[in-house]
Amino acid sequence: MGATVDYAILFTTHYLDLRKETSSKKAIHTAMGETFKSILVSGSVLAIAGLALNISSSNPIVGELGMLLARGTLLSMFMVFCLLPALLRIFDGVIRRTTCKAGFFKAKEINFNGKETKQ
Repeated sequence: MGATVDYAILFTTHYLDLRKETSSKKAIHTAMGETFKSILVSGSVLAIAGLALNISSSNPIVGELGMLLARGTLLSMFMVFCLLPALLRIFDGVIRRTTCKAGFFKAKEINFNGKETKQ
């Protein structure tokens, strides 16, 4: 299951790098586009290997470990594609304030008085 943690690390690293140049929403979209294929291919290979182990093993315990590997990989991919982007977007402010030398992009916003404010 250690390999599946790499999916979250890959996505988060891309997000943090992009966040220095763009808003959080755009950084999430771009990070998803850049990492989707890598995560999908790697996760699919690992899940298929687990299923193949389940099907081909004559030992029931080894077969169950293969099925566990496949289910865990698919669940991990789902979490990285669906839950992690939402968590990064929700906690963007916390990440920005607690990351040393983050250098996040600060978009200018216009308030109700017509004056520019920084994020």
